[in-house]
Amino acid sequence: MKKKKLTLLWEIIDPKGNHAYLFGTIHIVHPYTRYLCEYIKPYIDACDLFAGETNLDELRKASSGQLHLMKDGKRIQDFISEKKFAKLRKQLLKSFNFEIMHYSNLHPILINQIISDQILKKSFLPNQDEFLWNYAKSQNKLMDGVESLDEHMQVLGLLNEKEQVNLFVKGVSKITKWRKAFDQMIKLYKSQDVNRIAKFGAKELGGIRKIMLYDRNILMADKIKDSMKHHRSFFTVGAAHLGAKKGIIALLKQDGYKVNPVKIENHQFN
Repeated sequence: MKKKKLTLLWEIIDPKGNHAYLFGTIHIVHPYTRYLCEYIKPYIDACDLFAGETNLDELRKASSGQLHLMKDGKRIQDFISEKKFAKLRKQLLKSFNFEIMHYSNLHPILINQIISDQILKKSFLPNQDEFLWNYAKSQNKLMDGVESLDEHMQVLGLLNEKEQVNLFVKGVSKITKWRKAFDQMIKLYKSQDVNRIAKFGAKELGGIRKIMLYDRNILMADKIKDSMKHHRSFFTVGAAHLGAKKGIIALLKQDGYKVNPVKIENHQFN
């Protein structure tokens, strides 16, 4: 049986021999993510362009406006009954000390992200994406996004908000199950098994996996191929985008690109 290639860092070689690196991140704060950030710095240093999943400078500017708000001024409480919203608010305050009233006009996916960060309560450093972006910028790299801001916004615009609110409310009502899924995600990320991570991510996304994962994988792979023509690049995307049959690695290989694993030692976290 062929041994699995377990790593979050991959070297890409295009048909003309141009090299790049691709790294799978997780959008949370955790000591393990800091360890990985330090480990991969030399690979970032070896490149002249750094591309995060999205251009964070553009995202930060846009976030001060209407970027992550639901359409037409809608709020969570506009999709559910007053009684159900009161129960939701009580549950979030009890479990996470999280006041939903401050965030109820955000898209549920983004509220999920904020709560996920709070579960770990490790606010002593930026999340992995921010840390790597800031480091690359401090090294005077050219900065870009694998996904443009417009593409990022289009994805949110395609989601059915009522369906997402219902899924969010259902998830909060089963906090224990939610925490278990979160713990499982951390464990999977430490395993560096990008195929299992991709399958787990697809399962968690359910009916929106095509919009949130598969369609974006195609766009991201195309951007990587184009960028490699002009720069020696270091790309970061969410680890769920890398593996399985519809992941970025498979898409690049289909087009004749070599994608080789770069082993990351986990000795500090065994």
